[in-house]
Amino acid sequence: MSKETGNTQELILHAAEEEFLEKGYSGAKTVAIAERAGVTHAMLHYYFRTKEKLFNEIFEKKLRLMAQSLVEAFSRTDLPFVQRITEGISLHFDFLAANPRLPGFILHELSANSAQLEPVRTVLWDMAAELIPRMQEEMDELAWNMEITPMKYTDLMLSIASLNIFIFLSAPITDKLLCPTPEARAAFLEKRKKENIELILRRLKP
Repeated sequence: MSKETGNTQELILHAAEEEFLEKGYSGAKTVAIAERAGVTHAMLHYYFRTKEKLFNEIFEKKLRLMAQSLVEAFSRTDLPFVQRITEGISLHFDFLAANPRLPGFILHELSANSAQLEPVRTVLWDMAAELIPRMQEEMDELAWNMEITPMKYTDLMLSIASLNIFIFLSAPITDKLLCPTPEARAAFLEKRKKENIELILRRLKP
């Protein structure tokens, strides 16, 4: 693939991401995506053929990035367990802060099209297949030594994801009530990140 081809594809993918995040799959138009990307509609069709193919590529990429942001820190065996949890929560929260429309987009598309659940399962399984048994074994050993409370690793991940994701799903309300300025929103997000970390750590205390 030539550099020019790669650049064109990236322009289209970036434009499509913006269009899908703003309007969802049903509301997005390939003509509008081509205009955003500064390419012809024929060129968009040449690279990606259909809106569905373009959407699936973006949807699965974003799912994988979001899942990766949650689990990558937990894979580091060179760090103590609590430190990995703390860094994992922080990384996941920061990823969502950089992509604040993503949780609502994914939730909406999964609700509108149940067929999208299959790539979700595939992405999560790819990320978790090796990590879950290893992390559960470590958590069981820590619980046996009374360093943490007994807990399923999947419950821990669901708690972290729920706490972090809710902040961004509720943004249309919290922004109006609590964040009148960009500075206020930045301070609010930093406070909530610390609070989520504290809540999870308290849950893990024996």
